[in-house]
Amino acid sequence: MKELRDLYDKNSNKTNKTYRKGDTIPKGYYPMVVMVVIRNSKGEFLMQKRVPEKGGDWGVTGGHPKSGETPIEGIITEVKEELGLDFSKEQFTLYDSGCDGKDCYKMYYVNSDIDISEVTIQKEELSEVKWFSMEELKHMVDVGDLNEDQISCFNKVCNFLESKKGVNSMKFCPNCGFPLNEKKICECGYNIETNEVDKEISEKYNQKTKENYERQCDNNIGFGMQMNGNNIETQEVIFNK
Repeated sequence: MKELRDLYDKNSNKTNKTYRKGDTIPKGYYPMVVMVVIRNSKGEFLMQKRVPEKGGDWGVTGGHPKSGETPIEGIITEVKEELGLDFSKEQFTLYDSGCDGKDCYKMYYVNSDIDISEVTIQKEELSEVKWFSMEELKHMVDVGDLNEDQISCFNKVCNFLESKKGVNSMKFCPNCGFPLNEKKICECGYNIETNEVDKEISEKYNQKTKENYERQCDNNIGFGMQMNGNNIETQEVIFNK
């Protein structure tokens, strides 16, 4: 029997509904997709190649959390199953998330100098794993060996890491990716001690985020970041029409 998975609402909150692969998804509910970009100290990215029966394409590690798993627990499971590697929650940093109308998604980043010889691939799913530089990945796109969406994924990671320069000593929320400072509960509702998300706080945070986004679209306003002591402050930037 195909594994049971949870469904989420448009704000990435888990609902009480579930589904199995191949089921028709009810309107207003979405599967959760989790992915992780693993990057080493050389700036190379770990890629895995699917077996021919699964398409034979290169990509990052990812999948769907099982029913009862949180997204972070789901990606830990995927890494263990597909690569045979054990990572803790603290090693994952969320750098992108949302709902695209088809799926909810959370994209994580891990910095690790993995020895390929220590990787145990899931043979029914993968044929090999390999480190690639960004230049090599771009060439793979040019020759049709890699989907261009994958490059977008890596560019987002690089931009995220660039934005963190100078604040590497700070802790970041694994749910929304923003700085925690000394807070135990993030603005998005994530509780650092319990690893759970407060639904009421999360809904208010998502509504506020939506309103800010709509205001940006209406007024051509963007946001920049600057350091103020040990804190990060946002600044509004008005773009010319």
